[in-house]
Amino acid sequence: MPPRRFHGGGPLSPHMTRRVRTALLLLAALPRRAASLSFYEACYLRSGSSATSFSSTFDADLLRFATPDGFLAYASLPPLSTTVAFFDPVLAHPDDPAAADALLSAFLRAHPRAVFLHCGASSAALLAEKGFYINPYGVESRVRLPISLDGARMRGVRREVLAARRHGVCVRLVAEGEREVWRALAPVERSWRESRALRREVRRATRRAVLAAERHTTKLVASVGGNPVGWACLDHIYERGELVGVGLAVVRADPRVPGVATLLAADGAAICAEAFPRLRFLDLGLSPLAPVPEGMEWNPLLVCGEEACVDAPPRAPFVDGLFRALFRWGTRLYNTPGLAAWKRKWRPDEGLAYVAVKTALPLRELVAVLLLLMF
Repeated sequence: MPPRRFHGGGPLSPHMTRRVRTALLLLAALPRRAASLSFYEACYLRSGSSATSFSSTFDADLLRFATPDGFLAYASLPPLSTTVAFFDPVLAHPDDPAAADALLSAFLRAHPRAVFLHCGASSAALLAEKGFYINPYGVESRVRLPISLDGARMRGVRREVLAARRHGVCVRLVAEGEREVWRALAPVERSWRESRALRREVRRATRRAVLAAERHTTKLVASVGGNPVGWACLDHIYERGELVGVGLAVVRADPRVPGVATLLAADGAAICAEAFPRLRFLDLGLSPLAPVPEGMEWNPLLVCGEEACVDAPPRAPFVDGLFRALFRWGTRLYNTPGLAAWKRKWRPDEGLAYVAVKTALPLRELVAVLLLLMF
């Protein structure tokens, strides 16, 4: 039988109607024509293939060091004469292998006392060659699309999704022009913050939660009987101008209703995949301070394809010990073990994030990082 075709004037099937409606709701998040883009946004669309690229480009708490090769997000603490660089460089020409090295070299000339927080293997390898100590900072998790909840391996995610649906939770897109939904979600946001030990967001190192429409994002709300019980923001991830993935940048859920965060992630990925057929993955982001998974290579030089005989870069023992202690005993401040366990339920592809410091005992740098994350 030949494939069914839709002719002008004929009714669309319910599936096609949903698909068209979804695509129209997401159009506002697509890039404007190139002439209207800032340098930062243009770089983001070319090489924003990391889940952190949105924050690098748009976070108002961060400054940006720019050269013709691209830019790097950072913040400085003048009283300590210390600069903290956040995330990976966002490059103007991602196919130029020398661009990242040139940008990092220029940044270090301008900010010689710098620490690099949450960078990927390629940046860590370049910094190792510049004499930095390199320490694993946590585990990155990325789930391939489409997501299937079948089978024993996905049992944990499936249970949480079914629990949310049994409680009547429904997930839908938030259209760009909606405003009332954000006012209705304000109590959910307040209760979430009050349930945290810090009672505040971690600044700069994590994505800011914005109760409003934002470009290059998809936002969703979870409701029970019309009453909001959670929301999520999926940042768009680009390669060479093409939308290839979404990152679970923000998720908030009423703790009294089970499974809301998991349902938001699963349904949000499905909604985006329906609208953008070339979407390849859902990025769950970083589990900070999580230990290196058993059997995973930590050496960024080897991860980036260097010869097997290459020596591993030096690690700062003090930083390793601090991260182990915070992961094990710091749950009252930030539940990193719980976050890591939730992400492992998705059976993701995993990689490492790194920190890079210039000295083996970087006390001044660690104080600067702490202050910049809190204030």
